[in-house]
Amino acid sequence: MTIFEVIRNDHNLVKKILGEMLSIKDTDQDKQTELLEKLTMELTLHNRAEEQIFYKFLQENAETRDLIEHSKEEHEEVEELFESIKNYNPGDKNWMKQLLEIQKNLLHHIETEETESFDKAKEIMKAGQHHTLADEFQKAKKEWSAKL
Repeated sequence: MTIFEVIRNDHNLVKKILGEMLSIKDTDQDKQTELLEKLTMELTLHNRAEEQIFYKFLQENAETRDLIEHSKEEHEEVEELFESIKNYNPGDKNWMKQLLEIQKNLLHHIETEETESFDKAKEIMKAGQHHTLADEFQKAKKEWSAKL
């Protein structure tokens, strides 16, 4: 697997969980809470590994440094939205409003990353590096999982 495939798989999982959350009836608050916890954990592991491995690699290149700073800011914005949604109960209209805002921000981030960031990364990567980074990314996720 390449780093691009590993990250894209994480993105697809996040989109799947979001889709489940948006399709659940407001009355199933337990399921919404369970999925929110799952989404929060998946994103936390993904973001930590991504910043530690993929972004660090891109940060070392002047051509991609600004792009990565923007991506880190987007991670922070989403983390703030996750903190904010905790102030509401599933079923509350403000909870759904926050969830839709999270979805909007995540989908924007994913689209930007899978196009601009991936394209730039492919330009600067050396042969075999996309596999090495994938291995490091998966290892970092496991390490973060053990810490959280």
